[in-house]
Amino acid sequence: MIAERLRAGDRVRFVSPASPVERGTLRPTVEVLESLGLVVEYGAHAFDADETLDYLAGTDEDRLSYVNEALRDPGVKAIIATRGGKGAYRIAADLDVEAARAHPTLVVGFSEVTIVHLALMKACGLAGIHGAAWDEGRSGRVSAASFVSAVTSTEPVTVTTTTEVHTHVLTTGGKATGRLSAATRIPS
Repeated sequence: MIAERLRAGDRVRFVSPASPVERGTLRPTVEVLESLGLVVEYGAHAFDADETLDYLAGTDEDRLSYVNEALRDPGVKAIIATRGGKGAYRIAADLDVEAARAHPTLVVGFSEVTIVHLALMKACGLAGIHGAAWDEGRSGRVSAASFVSAVTSTEPVTVTTTTEVHTHVLTTGGKATGRLSAATRIPS
């Protein structure tokens, strides 16, 4: 199952299923989203931090609640994790997969949020995008362009690397082409 591509006027919502983020760090991402004509929203607890476990963006109950709220809202066309970090594994088993099945929503996130992608893929076949909010530097512009291409077009997306990013060194070589599809199922 694949969510529809994004169009001007669509609502996108930031959520924090893992670690907290400071509000100002999302500005470059918001600017790109708004330049596409998208309506940017924030989950009720998107900028929270748990008082006792400061590496979490609020309590498990709050993080789960606003992720599920976004999944249940048929007007939200994309859910974008504010960052990775730690903590999404604590809520992944309780995601509202029936809501995701009823109205497939594009989910964008990376790092710890991969567990959310895997849970949705396993439970209802919903494919997401492994990506993150980006900064203003050169790699941020490349990331933004890649994101825009992936969510607004059906054309192939080329993944590139730059030497400015410390993870640019590849551990394997060669070239691969293919289609990523929600039809591929993760065995139960």
